[in-house]
Amino acid sequence: MQSGTNQHLRRAAERKKLLPADVIHIPFTEAAIAMVKEGIGIMVLPKWMLRPYYEEQHLVFKSITTEGTFRRQYLSVLSKTRWPDYCDLFIAYLKEELMRRD
Repeated sequence: MQSGTNQHLRRAAERKKLLPADVIHIPFTEAAIAMVKEGIGIMVLPKWMLRPYYEEQHLVFKSITTEGTFRRQYLSVLSKTRWPDYCDLFIAYLKEELMRRD
């Protein structure tokens, strides 16, 4: 089963007529960067994660789309865990703000 991120990236690639053989989740950024440097494939990262690599001569940086791509982030909180009241307030605030933006 593909994640929503994988499906999103595949659709973006198809619109650009890029058809990768496979999309693989590699949880280690350094390992993925090394594979890209060796010409094995490409990777997609947010701009803020790429900043440390801008000086690398073996890497080419390109935008996927002109408007950028976005994905939802999720956070799960533990049940039956007691934390300070300000955490409850912060979670309530986030829910309210995020619901307003959807």
